[in-house]
Amino acid sequence: MFFWASHSPSARLAVAHVPLVRSAMFQRSEADYARFGIWAVSLGPIRGIPYKVYAIEAPGHCSLGTFMLVTIPARMMRLLVVWAAFAAAGLALRAFRCRSVAPVLHVLVWIVVYAVYWAKVR
Repeated sequence: MFFWASHSPSARLAVAHVPLVRSAMFQRSEADYARFGIWAVSLGPIRGIPYKVYAIEAPGHCSLGTFMLVTIPARMMRLLVVWAAFAAAGLALRAFRCRSVAPVLHVLVWIVVYAVYWAKVR
């Protein structure tokens, strides 16, 4: 996304046409970059703004190398929270010897994670 945006103005337009992506998200990501610099990338999950919006806006604020380095810890925060939820669920299933429920629980956790995320978008 970063590379595409840095070479073509059509990248922003394409992302703007993704379902549930709003023009206000681009404005908010720009404001976040102005206020927090490159670390604005880490605010997407908190704000309900897809990562791709921050990636599309990033070329105006940093180099590809810097973006890639910051992306790792920025995305790691969200992934650690989701991982912790799955780890806790796995421990509970082992304690109650309900391993056959694991696939269903896996699907349900992802549904809840994305329901909460997309609820913030609207």
